[in-house]
This record gives sequence, C-alpha cells and structure tokens, in this order.
Amino acid sequence: MSQIRGGLLLVTLLAGCVTQKPTERILDETGVLHLHTTRTEAYCKGVAPRHENLPTAQPWSTTLYIRTAGNQDGRGGAENDLKLAILDSLRTDDHGQGRLRLPPGTYILIDHDRATDRRYHQLLKDHAEETQHRGAADKDCLDKWMRGPFALFTITAGDTTMVEHHISGKCPWSTVPCAPWNGPLPP
Repeated sequence: MSQIRGGLLLVTLLAGCVTQKPTERILDETGVLHLHTTRTEAYCKGVAPRHENLPTAQPWSTTLYIRTAGNQDGRGGAENDLKLAILDSLRTDDHGQGRLRLPPGTYILIDHDRATDRRYHQLLKDHAEETQHRGAADKDCLDKWMRGPFALFTITAGDTTMVEHHISGKCPWSTVPCAPWNGPLPP
C-alpha cells in the first residue's frame, strides 16, 4: 500500500512539474513592453497664446498595433511593411499605460490608420480631385505617410522595455494627411 501511495505521490509531483515548466519557459523567453502614451491637443484658435497657456501633454487611452520592424533606416526608425503581419495590439488605460508580453525582437508601433492599407486607399479615393477647400491627395506623400519610418523598440527575453509614445493633435482642417487645406482658417 505504501508503494502505491509513494507512486501516486511521485506521479502527482511529476505532473505538477510538467505543467509548470512550459509556463516558466514562456515567461523566460518573452519580454515585457511597458507603453506610456500621451497626446497634446493642437492649438487651433489663431494667434498662439503665451507658452504657459498652450495645451500640455495628457495621458491618452488608445489602441496601437505592433508589427515586426521592416527595413531599418539606420537612424532608429523602420519601414511599415504591410507584408509583415500585425503581431499584436495594445490598448492603453485612462492613464496612458499598457503592458504586453512579446517574444524577443525589434518592432514598431503603428496606429489604426496604418495597420492596413484600407485608410490609404480611402484617402486616395475620397481626395482624388481638388475641391473648393482641399487640394487633391498627393500619392507620393501618402506612400511616405504609410511607410514611415516609425520608431523602433526592441524586446529582450526576461527584460521590460519602457516606451514613451507621444502624439500631437491636429486642427480640424489638417486631419487629412497629404491633402492640403485651402479653405479659410479661423480668426
């Protein structure tokens, strides 16, 4: 009877070790991206106020997409290569904070508009011709807008990589990339 109990105890212990090792290995083979996002609203009301009255950076809740870095430019940036799959996405909280485990590698953060070419083609279609207040979309400019370069970050197994990501807001007349506003501006 004691041999059976001993055998069951050994099997139970071994089963516990087997189920824990893959989890431990996964944690050891990944790193953590700790992302902090901020956004500064654009000042869109004419003559700029004194420096202390300008909008300041605030925490920003958003979703960003993570793609393996494409061709690197040698200056800390990389191309947004749409042939490479989106690896994951990360939603930051109301404090602009987000964390995600990733395998070791070099990545870029991209916004929703450049995760696929859907917005690119929609912009070309919607702004194919000049209108009363907006110029036609410049395809070369949109190609550069899609490709980047975007800032790189590197994940190392067992480490945490801190990334600060800041976005500057746009005035309503400048929200369409590569299609210049020709209409009246506010006073």
